[in-house]
Amino acid sequence: MKRAIYLILVIALFGKTVVAQSEDFSKLRLMFDYDRKIALEVREVGAEDKAGIHVDNISYASPKGGRVSALLVVPSGKGKFAGIIFMHMRPGSRTIFLDEALTYARMGAVSLLIDAPFSRAGESKRDFDPTVTHPDVAE
Repeated sequence: MKRAIYLILVIALFGKTVVAQSEDFSKLRLMFDYDRKIALEVREVGAEDKAGIHVDNISYASPKGGRVSALLVVPSGKGKFAGIIFMHMRPGSRTIFLDEALTYARMGAVSLLIDAPFSRAGESKRDFDPTVTHPDVAE
C-alpha cells in the first residue's frame, strides 16, 4: 500500500513538472516581468564581515509593492563574480542559506538571499504559492 501511495506522489510531482516545462516560455517569463525604469531604492540596514566576506543586510523596493528584505553576500576582491539568488521555503527567513552563500563566496560568487513574500514584514507581506506555474498574465 505504501508503495502505491509513493508512486502516486511521484507521478503527481513529475506530472506538474512536465506541465510547467511544456508551457510556452514566452508566457512563463511574464511572471518575472517588471518595469526596469523604476529605481530599486536599496537601503542598507547593517553590515558585517565574516572572515573576509562582506554581508550586507539590505532591503529594496519590490515591483509588487512594499520592500524586500535581503542579505547580500559579497566575496573579497575585485572582478566579475557569478551571481546566485536564494529564497527560503516555508517556514523560514533569508538567513537559512547564509552558510551556503558564504561557501559560494569563498569560491567567488555573490549571493542575494531574499525573504520570501510570506515572511516579509508589514505591508510587504504577501501570500505566495511557489507551486503556481500558470499565473494570470495579460497577453
